[in-house]
Amino acid sequence: MPQIVSSFLRKNPGIVVSVAVHSPERVWSLVASGQCDVGLARPQAGFAAVDDELLMTTEAVCVLPRQHRLRSKRSIAAQDLRGEPMIAASPSAPHRSRFERILDEAKVEIKTVAEIQYSMQRCALVAQGLGFSIVDPIVARDFASSKIVLKPFVPRLEIATMLLLPSQRPRSRLALQFCDLLRAETAQYRKSARVQA
Repeated sequence: MPQIVSSFLRKNPGIVVSVAVHSPERVWSLVASGQCDVGLARPQAGFAAVDDELLMTTEAVCVLPRQHRLRSKRSIAAQDLRGEPMIAASPSAPHRSRFERILDEAKVEIKTVAEIQYSMQRCALVAQGLGFSIVDPIVARDFASSKIVLKPFVPRLEIATMLLLPSQRPRSRLALQFCDLLRAETAQYRKSARVQA
């Protein structure tokens, strides 16, 4: 988001951009009611006044404290996490329920020590050595530091991000330009992710 906002402001001097972080349900609600021009959120059902587009799908990563016993593994599976403390996503997060199903199928029990809605805050707690977390790789990559390591989680756990626009009003030139920048940045991320793989 910082790169996108920066590029947008350079192209449109004098414009004021307001960026707010809310729960997915709140983002969908704000877009549906026309209170914001563009939204980014996880998929939700039941919002008829929103035009949604799948912006991108990423594969969740396991974030570990830098000195964790699993730090040298190439990837992390459910069995590796048996008994480990977890900083979990909020109960309403779609990928949390899918992750818990994976644990159930593998008959693996973990210890949830905290439930935190936002990935960045979960990464911060991992950096403090409080446990592992399963997060969106984009956020984890931006938070990567000497205190955490990122590992692919297997089996694949996809996290979808939707681009949302209000369907009850015309789109402004600026809103459409912002959406184009989001799509371009997403395409660049996918390209760089393929190169790194």
